[in-house]
Amino acid sequence: MMTGQRPRGARVPMVQGWLLVLIVVIIAAHLAVSWQAPLSNDASMQWLQVRTNRLNDWHPPAMTRLWQFLGIFGTGPRPLLVFSILFYWSGIGLFATTLVRLGKPMIAFAAVAGSLIAVAVWFDPIGKDGLLTSCFIWSYALLLVARMRERASVPMIALALLMICCGVLMRHNGAFAAGPAVILAFAPRLLRRFWLSLGLCAIIAVALAGAVQAANRAVFRAESSRVEDSLLLFDLLGIASGSGDLTVFGPASRITKRDVTRCYSPVMWDTMAPWGKCPWFPAKAGAKLLDQPQMIAGAVPPPSDFKRRWIDAVAAHPVAYAVHRVRHMNAELLLLTSTKPRNGIVPVSPVELRNPPQDSLLTLIAKHTLGVIFIPAVVVALALSTFVILFVRLQRVEKSDAVLWTALSMSAAAVLYAGSYAIAGVATAPRYFLLTAVLSSFALEIGIGVGAWRTLLREKRGLAMACLALPLLAIGLAEAGRLFVSIPPDSLLIPPR
Repeated sequence: MMTGQRPRGARVPMVQGWLLVLIVVIIAAHLAVSWQAPLSNDASMQWLQVRTNRLNDWHPPAMTRLWQFLGIFGTGPRPLLVFSILFYWSGIGLFATTLVRLGKPMIAFAAVAGSLIAVAVWFDPIGKDGLLTSCFIWSYALLLVARMRERASVPMIALALLMICCGVLMRHNGAFAAGPAVILAFAPRLLRRFWLSLGLCAIIAVALAGAVQAANRAVFRAESSRVEDSLLLFDLLGIASGSGDLTVFGPASRITKRDVTRCYSPVMWDTMAPWGKCPWFPAKAGAKLLDQPQMIAGAVPPPSDFKRRWIDAVAAHPVAYAVHRVRHMNAELLLLTSTKPRNGIVPVSPVELRNPPQDSLLTLIAKHTLGVIFIPAVVVALALSTFVILFVRLQRVEKSDAVLWTALSMSAAAVLYAGSYAIAGVATAPRYFLLTAVLSSFALEIGIGVGAWRTLLREKRGLAMACLALPLLAIGLAEAGRLFVSIPPDSLLIPPR
């Protein structure tokens, strides 16, 4: 059974105390900064569901029910805001204090620092990304506590698995990240058998995805919104744009080439949403999509055969589908994208396109420094490099080290979760990569702290240099995008007046 190192000396309680004081101060500051924060569009729609008690599965029903339950502490969004911040930092606190007990105080403080950076850049206190991340932090903290002793604590492992399930309920593509944590709970050594563990992760993801759909109906009493049609229609439009084949929409479609050119954007599907510039597109393609107010008012989304059309289209045009997904992932990662104006990602008007706002010198400096470092592309590159470093390190480790195995599982979960957006992504926002940022930063700090990087550099110098070069390459490509890529007209989401 895996064990961690024994605590070193009588200073452990003192270090833990200072660590907890630091976290309490951070919590107070985080609450103060977030107290007046406005609701995002997604959170506003969920709040409407909370008020009307009419749930659908466009946004996670589990989060909506949690919000309703927290209403016993007061109306409005603040009970959920307080819960979200406390849940996040208490999980960080448990993970960090456990590292101190295992004799790794520097890694513990580095983990808190990394969590603080993630909050500053990616954290939405009233959003599913923050709740998903908090659940996984708690899961890994509990698994680390469970593996500290000679015999793993079964109740702790059970609680950790419950946290994984809660995380997937908060954001459904969290199922992609669940596999490495489940393997860590039951058979951590399988993590160094790459293809076997990858297959197990796929099975776990599919099983959890199905369980979530069943829970949404049976447990949370949420109505179907046909949210999956947004992904299917987005892919169909991307395939039509790349292949020129309009038959992918089916025999009843009235879509023209002009419609495809006008409405397709690899950035996000929202051009076809009820609030986009082509709200008529789904109906013209054969099925109408409803927005949240319509569904909350009682409207029922009509059936569609987009799933069958999607299967046929991908089979007929696999290259066009792959190109479309790559273009979208580039936008998700903020890699080869423009900052003229406003990143080329968020909605822009034709007026802004013709006359982009002039940036101040300070803004320009930030765009070309912090704006190419704290981006999803660099986060994913660091996650991949960290996974390689830890995977190679653990190929030769016979001693059971709870911290190292936890770090490997975290890095694998971070990579798999980021990869889910290459398959299921339909929109772009840096906050989507909060889980990847937090888990990969923990894993990287552990890898450096235990000497995994030095081991790789000594034994496989070429691979070590490649791991170092990958995030630098991401920064370089992002800088090239900011300098040379212009905002494409098809990223316009606001219809011309």
